[in-house]
Amino acid sequence: MKLPCIGILILLLSGCGKTIVRLEAGPAPSKDAGARGWSDASVAQGIDASWAADIGPNLPADGGDEAPSNPFQAIEAVPLQAGTIDGRPYLAAIPRNAYGLAFYFHDRGKDETALERVEIQDLIHRLNQRLVGVVGLQAGGDEPRSWDVNQLSAAENRDWPVLENLRNNLVQTTDLRASGPIYVVGQGNGGTFASLVAYLGTEAGWTVSGALIHGAPLAGGWVTGAYNPTSAFVLSQNDEVANEERLLEQLQSLQARNIPYTLLRCEEKALHRWRFTRIPGIDQSRSELVFGELADLGIIDREGRRLLSIPEAWVRAARHPFWPETIRPYLPAIEDQLRVVWAARTFCGNHLHSEIAFILP
Repeated sequence: MKLPCIGILILLLSGCGKTIVRLEAGPAPSKDAGARGWSDASVAQGIDASWAADIGPNLPADGGDEAPSNPFQAIEAVPLQAGTIDGRPYLAAIPRNAYGLAFYFHDRGKDETALERVEIQDLIHRLNQRLVGVVGLQAGGDEPRSWDVNQLSAAENRDWPVLENLRNNLVQTTDLRASGPIYVVGQGNGGTFASLVAYLGTEAGWTVSGALIHGAPLAGGWVTGAYNPTSAFVLSQNDEVANEERLLEQLQSLQARNIPYTLLRCEEKALHRWRFTRIPGIDQSRSELVFGELADLGIIDREGRRLLSIPEAWVRAARHPFWPETIRPYLPAIEDQLRVVWAARTFCGNHLHSEIAFILP
């Protein structure tokens, strides 16, 4: 049964007494709307209001008699506890009276400091507010670091024993409950590993209640046939690595077994001149300065539309010798925000409202 909805298609199937949502976002609006408020009704339909909103012309603050409001809010830094387990560093944010724990798994070549990224900080805020702690561990293996997604058994996987020890350590040293639910979150190689951890955790007696998987298929072998947590999958339009075809085939397996999931897409948008105010320390004037520099470099036009290929844009921005000293420290965070706006390979936070509401109703 098809239900009409602006920019979105929802298919509701009833099976085994459960309602399963199949959701795929339609074309994005022309402007980068950023994080905004949302209603219970929109989340119930799987619609992220920040994605559906169109904020209008990309004007500077003095563009009219009444200055437009900034649709973005700075993501306040979350205090992170640093530690080491079995020789590997980790970062954690465990709130008081935490009842659940979410593992965040970084992409290939990254490390536990991914938790310091703006989009992941936003995720941590939202989960901590629901009394779910978040921990990010550094992957093992040789450079570039990556998670072991090939060894599917607990006895042979190099990363699994470290995760068990990490969870046990957090239970002993924080307010985390030993019997609380587990959530897995990952991007790229970390997304595939998150699906394997969901399987291994269930085998080990953990209550794996949900998963957020960005830009990655599930682990292979018998994992696909046994995978069962409520899951949100996100695919980005310009992700040059994600195996979308394989993921879509795997989702057919979940559908056949009545496993609840939602599929969301991040589409490229025009850059808004205040987008960078999401970064702590960048105000509207600095954000406009960055926007202007990107336009002067020929990376975007004055309406914020990308003019170059994404790889060429990165190179031109990185080699620009005249970034003001007040901006240089923020360049990695600025690149992260551009990756989100351009729907490149990254953890896209555009749908966090809907994702978290789906796995934590």
